[in-house]
Amino acid sequence: MDVMADYMFYSVMFNYMQYLELALKNILSYSNSKIPYTHDIIALWETTKPVLKNNFGKDEIEILILDSIIKAIFIKNNTSMDFRYKADKQGNDNILNSFTLDLYVVKIWIDVFDTIIYDIYNA
Repeated sequence: MDVMADYMFYSVMFNYMQYLELALKNILSYSNSKIPYTHDIIALWETTKPVLKNNFGKDEIEILILDSIIKAIFIKNNTSMDFRYKADKQGNDNILNSFTLDLYVVKIWIDVFDTIIYDIYNA
């Protein structure tokens, strides 16, 4: 069973990262901000952070919570492409074997993230 969970980790993380990328780009779109042509979650987050505060009235605590979630999940891997494929075209692992992350905790973080931004994309 653990082998299957390890195998599924990449697919689940890829989809979570896709959600975050699209949510951040959606927020930028709703505010008529320029959307960076990137898949880098950290770069998108840094662009979106002031928009959440200035255009959508998110307070410092909400921004800090979102910042903590994004930086905890994506400390080593900034794009969903790292989770899309286990190895790059040269056969090098995209994610170190020592990388660990509890998917249940990630799910909770994603739920909190979504709760904070839900009112923006559900308007």
